[in-house]
Amino acid sequence: PDFVALDVKTSPGKYARLLPKNRELQLDLFAARTGSVPDVWASVFDTLKWISEAGIDFEIRTTVVPDLVTVDDIAVISRLLANDFVDAVAKRGRYVLAGYRPGNVLDPASAPVRPYPESVLEEMAAIARKNGIDCSIRPNSVSQSAQP
Repeated sequence: PDFVALDVKTSPGKYARLLPKNRELQLDLFAARTGSVPDVWASVFDTLKWISEAGIDFEIRTTVVPDLVTVDDIAVISRLLANDFVDAVAKRGRYVLAGYRPGNVLDPASAPVRPYPESVLEEMAAIARKNGIDCSIRPNSVSQSAQP
């Protein structure tokens, strides 16, 4: 590939909230490796490592879903990127915070969640930048807002 995009859904400590309980998960599409919830973040990290070493352009993005992704989560994610991948991000990558768009979502329980206002996304991007990661935002076009 000449470009890769990877979603980092939230900070490592919250990944278990995204996954089905008591189930094995297919973590590797090609080798059909399965694993438990704690293994998932290790796979995300391995993917970040592969992307950073592949010599191709990439985007790491976090869709900022209220409660699942907070200001503190962005601080954790950006510190992780700064500690382990800052050179690759600076040379060939970008980190993007995408505004959450309610409505047509996989988990019906998430449909009524109101997105953060753009000002919160700007605050999160500033935190990432303070941690040494260039960060941009892609706000959604929904005017409703949630409190951080």
